Amino acid sequence: MKLVESRLQKLELRREEEKSFELPPGEGRRLLEAQIAAVHLRLQPEMESEEYVAPDPEEVKAMIHAHLEENRVRREEQVKQAAASRWGRAFPTRRFDAR
Repeated sequence: MKLVESRLQKLELRREEEKSFELPPGEGRRLLEAQIAAVHLRLQPEMESEEYVAPDPEEVKAMIHAHLEENRVRREEQVKQAAASRWGRAFPTRRFDAR
């Protein structure tokens, strides 16, 4: 019985840890705005120089879309690999070998 109680306590602690990583509503937006402000401050001296050339918005948009497409393809590949590894664990090929 003590083993079950200790296991339940560990699960409860893990659940509490996972909750602590979740952001409250609106916090994600605030963090994103803080990151944008930090980038703006970092680029401010360069932007004030005469040599600065603003990037083309269409070029930036294309780069963002390419990055998102790469991430989508990578996620799909990870899902396929995870499914394949689960299948392999559920039905090991050793069991079906005719050796």
